[in-house]
Amino acid sequence: ANPFYDRYRDKIQQLRRSDPAAFESRLEKRIEFRKQPVGHFRQGDFIKCVEQKTDALGKHPVSRGFTKGKTLSSIFNIEMVKDKTAEEVRQIWQQYFAAKDTVYAVIPKEKFDLIWSRAQSCPTFLCALPRREGYEFFVG
Repeated sequence: ANPFYDRYRDKIQQLRRSDPAAFESRLEKRIEFRKQPVGHFRQGDFIKCVEQKTDALGKHPVSRGFTKGKTLSSIFNIEMVKDKTAEEVRQIWQQYFAAKDTVYAVIPKEKFDLIWSRAQSCPTFLCALPRREGYEFFVG
């Protein structure tokens, strides 16, 4: 029934023989855990932890990324593209980044404004990456 039982059989038997009280208390915890609704386990604690870290980040200056922030004019000649259409600027931008090993995007102003406003109101992002046995969470 339990796929992990075979993996930990020897350790379970050793605990049962060496400390029966500890073994029984773990069995009781397991039964209590099964009674909780799915997704309930420590969810409140996790939310409090994320909120505390977010509050702490708001009180201290935060470094963004591994490099200093670049301005658009430091990588793009703005004067030369002032008379270009949005499509022409998009093509220039894509050609510039096509040879680089990086992630880039061309986003319409309205979409960028929406993303920016959401990033300002919700600066913490939780990314759930699927793993073989569940998910691994990263806070960004």
